Amino acid sequence: MFREIDADCYLMIDGDDTYPADNARDMVNAVLNDKVDMVIGDRLSSTYFTENKRLFQGNRLVRLLIKKL
Repeated sequence: MFREIDADCYLMIDGDDTYPADNARDMVNAVLNDKVDMVIGDRLSSTYFTENKRLFQGNRLVRLLIKKL
């Protein structure tokens, strides 16, 4: 799939908007301008989980439904 795409940089993110993509441009710029091979985001060491009020609600709902089935 990726070998058919002609691009200087690929950005892969979750499509469910669970985590903000605020730093996406900075990550792409690091690859394009700083000439690094790869940038990996780390959501666990930030304050996002403490600020996110809907933390894992979808996961809890899915687990509950599976248990009921």
